[in-house]
Amino acid sequence: MRRFTMRCAAALGAACTLISALTFPAGAAADDLLPSGKKVSQLEMMLDARAEEATTDKDGSAISGSYSLLIFRGDETVLRQTTGDIDHANHIPADSDTVYEWGSISKTMVWVSAMQLWEQGRLDLEADIRSYLPAGFLRHLQYDDPITMLDLMNHTGGWCESTYSFGTRNAAKIRPLGQCLQEGEPAQMFRPGTVSTYSNWGAALAAYVLECVSGEDFCEYVHRHIFEPLGMEHTAIAPDHSDNEWVRAQREQVNCYRSGMINSNALGKSLDFIAAYPAGAATGTIDDLARYARAFVDDSAPLFAHPETQQKMFAGSLFIGTYPVMTHGFEIAERACTIYGHSGATAGFDAEMMFDPVSKYGYVVATNEKNNAYIRNLMDDVFGEKALNLYPAAGGAPLKTDSYYMTARTNLRGIGMYLAYLNDAFYISKKNLDVCAIGENIYAGEGNLLQLVTLEDGSKALCSAASSIVEVRNYIPMMLLFSGYLIAAVVSLFALRIKRMLKKDHRLRPEKGAAVIRAAQVMKLISLLFVLTIQAYANAYGLSYTAGKAFGILQMLCAAVCTAAAAVSAVRMLKGEKGRLPMLRNLMNITGNAVTVCTVIVFQMYQFWAC
Repeated sequence: MRRFTMRCAAALGAACTLISALTFPAGAAADDLLPSGKKVSQLEMMLDARAEEATTDKDGSAISGSYSLLIFRGDETVLRQTTGDIDHANHIPADSDTVYEWGSISKTMVWVSAMQLWEQGRLDLEADIRSYLPAGFLRHLQYDDPITMLDLMNHTGGWCESTYSFGTRNAAKIRPLGQCLQEGEPAQMFRPGTVSTYSNWGAALAAYVLECVSGEDFCEYVHRHIFEPLGMEHTAIAPDHSDNEWVRAQREQVNCYRSGMINSNALGKSLDFIAAYPAGAATGTIDDLARYARAFVDDSAPLFAHPETQQKMFAGSLFIGTYPVMTHGFEIAERACTIYGHSGATAGFDAEMMFDPVSKYGYVVATNEKNNAYIRNLMDDVFGEKALNLYPAAGGAPLKTDSYYMTARTNLRGIGMYLAYLNDAFYISKKNLDVCAIGENIYAGEGNLLQLVTLEDGSKALCSAASSIVEVRNYIPMMLLFSGYLIAAVVSLFALRIKRMLKKDHRLRPEKGAAVIRAAQVMKLISLLFVLTIQAYANAYGLSYTAGKAFGILQMLCAAVCTAAAAVSAVRMLKGEKGRLPMLRNLMNITGNAVTVCTVIVFQMYQFWAC
């Protein structure tokens, strides 16, 4: 009887073990705790519910994409989930062979490559990159100060955003990396090392520097020194995925989607080829992304000859006060532990890679659905909520400002300058900037750090990791000027309409210079039409250099014709044209044309070469 009881107990225990193995992910026990304090089983149920909510609509009409998630602890897979469709219309589900675009996670491969070359003594992180580049390669520099690889890693090279696109939907139009960089070189607005502003162009420039140092094409370098050592056989980094035919074939099967507040919509294949590919073109499976992330929690540091190099990479390179906010291109986040990594986004994909080298926990996630709610809370789910009381208060004085600010990552010069004023300016006051001093000109709030600096022109900048904002002293006058430009164009439309009606009724009197005035009215309308078109197009895709040149030349012509039209009215007034109506008409013509010319000049709409 006793033997029978023992056998039953053993069978029951084996059954429980089998059920546990089937129920919970391989390598994870039901009561395993993540750094956030959540149990793996609890998180799995939460994610299942979140995915169900995100992919199900009341009428069943929602269009949704897929996501793939892998949480790991060292070599152990703690949790793995793949759900949703890569082609919703044809009900094709995601699986382990699904490839996702990793977006800006690609940049970390630039920084890893830089550290490899530094380790070999071939690259000085603190040397001026111009010593490695071809002579005269950089053409829009405002400062003679050295620009170092550390500046590129920390996004402190001083560049604003470029108006010109680094991408194309036609693979045949992909330009070589060096040509792409020179055609899209943005203006350098800040002294190197002073203002941190995230720069895709700067990251791609860093990769070109590495090409000059190593003598290898960057794509080939990454395959030899990152993909091959880690066994990443299902990842491509070339802009058209031509370096891995399997990835290219898989990518062409994936459709992309966007979640909205009301409806979701399909984005098609979203095949935008990124010519500045080191900044965001890596594409591969979730397993390959996990292989890459796991290398950073491996104490043997498989990507480097010496583990000390990996330790240096995560030792901090950009500081606010004594606090590191970026480390050699990797983002830093303070949760229940200090975590590192990078997020990424392209036209149709979002991805994220975060890890803790101490606990060895990390996760990678990718989705072909923009604005996917599933991806937004993962950092909190795995590593805990933001550490709000991380920084000790020192005096606790709030930051007071009544200035207008805009992000430093915007079009601050060239033909796209007006886009910054239309899209990026906002008002900061004590009410909506809830931070307190923890040191001289250093502020903390809600787990974030800011440093208040004074720029050379006396304006202020609030600097944080890769997302600084800068003071705009002349915001109101600039917006009044642009408003006058809009009004002048609208008035021109009505004036042309009235003249057409008078001509139709044979009541339009012939006047000297009338053709020039009419031409200016037409040019103002064309100018505004192009401004509105460029705004919509630039926000969505970015401009080609050809389109930018055409826009700049058009604005020059507009300014010239408007100047001539204003001169016609001025001559009429000097010759003593009498009557209130003619006087008012001449004054309005001079004012409208003068405002248009000033807008073109002040907003640099003609400077297609300085973007």
